[in-house]
Amino acid sequence: MLLLTGLVLVLNVTTVLRVDEVSRIDEQYWIDHLLRGADFAIERTGAPILQETVREKCARGVQFDPFVPSCEKGHLNPRKYGYWHGVNITGHTPFYFFVTGPIARVLRATPIDLPPNDSLVTWARLLGSAWLLAGLYCIVRIGEILRVHRRMLIVACVLAAATPALLHADTIVSPDATAVVSGAAVLLAALSWERRGKGLAWLALAAVLGAAFSAKNGIGVVLVLVYFAYRLLAGALRQSDDDDIRPWQSYAKAGAILVVALYLAGNGWDDFYAWIQNNVFTSAGPIADITGNPIETSYGNRDAGFWQYFGLGTVFMMLPPFNDVAFPPERTHVLYQTVAKAAEYVAIGVLFAVPLRDKLTSKTAVLAYATLTTLLIAPTLTVLRNQVFSGTFDQPIWRYGLAAMPGVVIVIACAARNRFAQVALTTLTGVLYVSALYVVFRSPLA
Repeated sequence: MLLLTGLVLVLNVTTVLRVDEVSRIDEQYWIDHLLRGADFAIERTGAPILQETVREKCARGVQFDPFVPSCEKGHLNPRKYGYWHGVNITGHTPFYFFVTGPIARVLRATPIDLPPNDSLVTWARLLGSAWLLAGLYCIVRIGEILRVHRRMLIVACVLAAATPALLHADTIVSPDATAVVSGAAVLLAALSWERRGKGLAWLALAAVLGAAFSAKNGIGVVLVLVYFAYRLLAGALRQSDDDDIRPWQSYAKAGAILVVALYLAGNGWDDFYAWIQNNVFTSAGPIADITGNPIETSYGNRDAGFWQYFGLGTVFMMLPPFNDVAFPPERTHVLYQTVAKAAEYVAIGVLFAVPLRDKLTSKTAVLAYATLTTLLIAPTLTVLRNQVFSGTFDQPIWRYGLAAMPGVVIVIACAARNRFAQVALTTLTGVLYVSALYVVFRSPLA
C-alpha cells in the first residue's frame, strides 16, 4: 500500500496541479454541488448558480472551449459564462459531495494555498486519490483472499490507475471517484462472507453505501450477483476445486440483499433525494423554470430502439472501462493514447482468455466469467434502467463501468502466470504510467 500510495499520489497530484481546466464531463455543475455540499446543503433544480462556481469556471477555463470569458470584478452573470438560467443537473445523490466537500473545506483552512486562489475545487480534486487508494486497499485484500500473485496485483492496480477513464475520474470533481472503492468494497464483502459463512451485514452495508454514492456504482453490485450465479453453476457442475461454495439458500439470501441495493441505486435514492430537496433544503434562493434546458433536450423523453439496447455501440462500450470520453488537451498526445489503447486490447484479451483457460475451476476463474459477463450486459441494463425509471436515453460510455474495475484488475493479475507474461505486463504498465506523467509535464500545446 505504501508503494501504491506513492505511485498514485505522484501521478494524480501532478495531474491535478497541471491540468486545471474544468472538464467537459459536467464538472461545471458538479463544482456547484461540491460547494453546497461543503456546507451540507443540497442542490435544487433551477437554483441560482453560486458565484464561486462561476469564478472557478472563468478562472480555469473549460477544456476545448476557448469562448469562456475571463473573470470580471464584482458580481458575475452566470448566463454570460454558459450557465442556462440555473442548476439543471441534480440527478446525483449528495453523499459524495457531503464527504468530499467538508473535508476539502477543512484542508483549505490549512496554511497551504492551492491555485487558483486557494481553491476548494483543487482540494476536492486531490481527494480523488484518497477515494482511489481506499478502493485499491480493498482490491489488495481481495487479492489476499484469492491468493493472487502480490507483485502482479500491484502492477495491475497501477495499470488501472493510469488508464484514461480512471485517471480522469479521480482528478476532477465527480461522483465517479467513488466507483472503484464502491465496487471493490462490495466484492470484498461478498468474498469474505462466502469464505467465512458470516458477515451479511457488511455485505448489505457495502452494497447500500456504494449505491448511495452513485447509481452507476450499481454495476459493482451486478458483478457480485453474476459471480454468485456462476458459483452456483460451478457447484452444480462439480467443477470447483475449493470448498467455499455455499448452499443455494445462502446465495439467495445474499442476492436478495444485493437486489435491494440495486433498487436503491436505480430509484430509491433518487426518490429520497427528491423528497429532501423539496421538503428539507428549501432555502436555495429563487427557483427558476428550466424546462427545455440543454441537458433535458439532449437526454429527455427519448425512446430507445433495438440497436440502442443491443447494438455494437452499446454492448461493448464498457469492455473494458479504460477509455475516456473527454480527454483533456494534455492527454490527447499520441504517445499516451497509443499506449492506453494497447492496454485496452490487453485487457480485452485477458478477459476472454482467462475464462476459456480456467473454466469454472476456481474463484478467480468464476470472477473472470462474472467480470466479462457484467461488462457485456451492463450497458444494456443502463439503457433499460433509464428507460424504465425516467423515460430517457443516455448513451452508455466507458466511465459508467468503473465500479467493475476491481474485477478487471484481479483478472489481469491472474492472467500473468509465466515469466514472459509478467515482464510484458510490468513493461506495459511502466510505459503507460510514465507516458501519463510525461503528457502533463511537457510544454503546453501551442
